[in-house]
Order: sequence, then structure tokens, then C-alpha cells
Amino acid sequence: MRHSLVILAALSLPCFGADNVAVSKFAKANGDRYTSELAPQSLMGSKVTIEALLDQIDLRLPDYEPDPGRIVFNASSSQVYMATVAQTCKPAGTFVGQNSFGARTRVRRQACDKVVISSDDSGASLNGREVRMSAPQYRFIKESGVSVEIDFTLLPLKSNVAVEFENVINEATVEHPVESRIRLWSLAGRIEAIRWRLPGGGAPVTVWERAAN
Repeated sequence: MRHSLVILAALSLPCFGADNVAVSKFAKANGDRYTSELAPQSLMGSKVTIEALLDQIDLRLPDYEPDPGRIVFNASSSQVYMATVAQTCKPAGTFVGQNSFGARTRVRRQACDKVVISSDDSGASLNGREVRMSAPQYRFIKESGVSVEIDFTLLPLKSNVAVEFENVINEATVEHPVESRIRLWSLAGRIEAIRWRLPGGGAPVTVWERAAN
């Protein structure tokens, strides 16, 4: 599975919106099934709006320009391929881990279910895109991330598999002593638009939209 340069990551919380819930249920019910096995009224081919959190760690914000009050994305922080639809985790015990230098630490283990959508083309390039915001809004996003909406059309994988399923283990490190065992469902498709909900309210700001054919 292709990974993104910028990952839109939902926190370990319940699904955000109605489409998140519907897509998550569809994914878990159809892991590794071919499109020919889907019910006639399935979500395949539908356009959905996914709500997510653009994490401050993976966001890679460009520098703020106080005059005129904006950020402009550059090539190193511009490509969006993937979004987390839903992720839930629960504790699964602890153990004592050791790295290659012999350092020992207690590691927490967690079991997670995760559903993601992944663009099957070049994704959304934000390179050169401008987002107007105030200095306090920029500082908040830099520290806490920003809520986003993604319009996404669900399409089958090239293998005609509707939903890819795999088990993934994210190993613990000394800096982050948590081992995550993840059941991962991935849906392919096409990003149609990305909107940010800036801190302080107001209408969502469109930061990228697919050009009409």
C-alpha cells in the first residue's frame, strides 16, 4: 500500500461524521472482496465527504507570512494521498522491550482498527496554494493540527478488489514505547476537494479542488 508524504490522520476517537461511519462499516464488511461480490446498492462509485484531523506532526506547515497574513504551500509539504476515516484503539497489555543497544523499557501494547482512503492517482498537490489566516490561527494549527473535510469518490482497486485488508504492526521505539497491532482496511478512489475548518469558526476554506474535465 502506498504511503503519503502528508498523511491526514484521525485521532483514536469515534468516527467524525455520517459518511465516516458509513464508509467504515462498508470497509469492514467487504475486506478483500471483489467488486462483483458487492451488493447492488453499495457505496462503490459514490462521492463521500470525510471529516478528519490534519495532524500537526505530519502537516509540515510552511512559514507564516504576517503581511498579508497567509501561508503558501511548497513542494516539500504539498502532496496529499491518504486520509484516516476512523481509528479506534484499546489497551492490550504491556511487556519489557529492549533495543539494539541493550536499553530496556516497559512497552504498552494496543490493538487498533483503522480505515483509510487512499488516492489511486497523483493525489492532491497543494504546491503553490495559499491559505489566508491570522497569526493566532497559524499558531493554533502548528500546535494542534486542523480539522478538514475531503470530498472523495470511492473506486475499486486496479485488481477489482473493493477493500484491501491487512494486519500491520507498528513497533515501539525508545521515544514512543507503544506497540500497535493494527487491523487496516484501505479503500481506493479519487480526491475531489479538500477544505480546512480554521480555528475560531467560519465557513470551511477550500485549499484544493480537482479541475473540471
